[in-house]
Amino acid sequence: MQTLSQEEFQELTKDAKVLRVHPRRGDVVYLTPEQKILKLYHRKSHSYCRHLTHTHTQRVLRNYKKLQKRNIDCMQPSEVYRYIDRSFDVVIYNFKPGTTVRDLLKQGDVSVLDELAVYIAMLHNHNIYFQDGHMGNYLVTTAQQFYLLDIHFMKFRIDLRRRAKNLVFLLTHHDDVEDMLRFGLQRFIDHYLAAAKLSSWKRYIVLAYLRRYLRQRLQTFTGEIEQNLEKQITGLGLTINSLDEANNFSKR
Repeated sequence: MQTLSQEEFQELTKDAKVLRVHPRRGDVVYLTPEQKILKLYHRKSHSYCRHLTHTHTQRVLRNYKKLQKRNIDCMQPSEVYRYIDRSFDVVIYNFKPGTTVRDLLKQGDVSVLDELAVYIAMLHNHNIYFQDGHMGNYLVTTAQQFYLLDIHFMKFRIDLRRRAKNLVFLLTHHDDVEDMLRFGLQRFIDHYLAAAKLSSWKRYIVLAYLRRYLRQRLQTFTGEIEQNLEKQITGLGLTINSLDEANNFSKR
């Protein structure tokens, strides 16, 4: 990996726009005047931490290669540097024109959730667990294709529990929840299950996990959002009442 001095870093980020700063990790995302995405990934410094051998940058490169093998469009790393004056790696990505699902929802286009449900089912059927899959990390390109942003947190192994957990992660922000409720939680899940083509007992288990994780997420909201989400969770098409019953059903 090439090293980058402070002077070289300042030249790279000259006149660049800060798009995002991660509140905990300190990661920073820039958009350069040349329309490149530049991201700083914080490197762990603890000797006992596994990130010394598997840094954020290495994970991004590894995940990119795996996604390419599966023909999944995502952010493409073009240059990688070690910033020697700070505990960061610098990754430069090619910019992809488009609009995130979150921004489309803000514009009133809730129909994009129909397509998102089908797309997430496709990822799951390819054994892809996009752990950071919130509404802001799914981009719809100018060619009307989905494109994954921020591909650091991924696993290439998925089970029924992770399928449900991934869907519930979409409801991270208040605005996202309001848009999903307006679209219809049942409608979204129906589209997902139809595209996932799961057997009957697997559908039951996914729904049981969904209700469990949704009720956990419900505790983070208050007021009208909480009431509306509670109503839609209760109305989910699940004829069994517990995960244990779902598991028992799977053994029949």
